[in-house]
Amino acid sequence: MNPCRPGGVRQQFKAVLPMVESMLAELKRTAGLEGRLNGEIWDQGDAVGAWLGAAMTVIVFPTAETLKRVRPQKALAIHRIG
Repeated sequence: MNPCRPGGVRQQFKAVLPMVESMLAELKRTAGLEGRLNGEIWDQGDAVGAWLGAAMTVIVFPTAETLKRVRPQKALAIHRIG
């Protein structure tokens, strides 16, 4: 295990959450990406988080099962840390 990273995916999710929220705040300043984003946990076990809005969908730690929930034309950013 890399000592520089938290151990499990849930710990990694907690670690990456502030960075994702900061990134989303910046993205929402871009023309065409403004608007509300609703955050959801799609899978507790795999710590899959999703932020959904009219202009974009962002998923953290996606799995094959959770990606099926996203319409391809709405998937703007998929970011996997690990």
